[in-house]
Amino acid sequence: MSIDAVNDFRARVAKHAALADPARLRIVDLLTLGDFSPTELQAELGMPSNLLSHHLRALEEAGLVIRRRSEADRRRSYIRLAAGALEGLVPGVEHGARRILFVCTRNSARSQLAAALWRQVSEIPSLSAGTHPADRIAQGAVEVARRHGMDLADVAPRKLEQVAGRGLRGDRV
Repeated sequence: MSIDAVNDFRARVAKHAALADPARLRIVDLLTLGDFSPTELQAELGMPSNLLSHHLRALEEAGLVIRRRSEADRRRSYIRLAAGALEGLVPGVEHGARRILFVCTRNSARSQLAAALWRQVSEIPSLSAGTHPADRIAQGAVEVARRHGMDLADVAPRKLEQVAGRGLRGDRV
């Protein structure tokens, strides 16, 4: 692994560690809407200023947020997301993955659910396959998927050999 890849990985780890705290994740969620002053964040989150300062410092150290002074009076500060703060959080992007392939034995539930979940959070395409595919997807998996807004009914189990490496270099399995 090159030095740049190691540094990118460490930056990604730091971002995930910072976002693992529910309060910090909520702060980032709010900042996706626009800039906030610390006072506005404090009111929105209902937390004391010293705790908010702690969370903001952790987010700054991870490169997720930046503070800037008001241009009008230079007394008030505002917090905003750093440029590109949320880039690189999705696994595979740093490796140039073009497609993600989830594999399980029967390809009747787990791999389809994993691929469907992946599609909800990433623009990198995903597929699923099995080493010994079943005849159809397990009805319980279809029902669970439906309850969570995903549709698995039209996806038939496939053999790994049918989808692995079919003209797409850069697959991640």
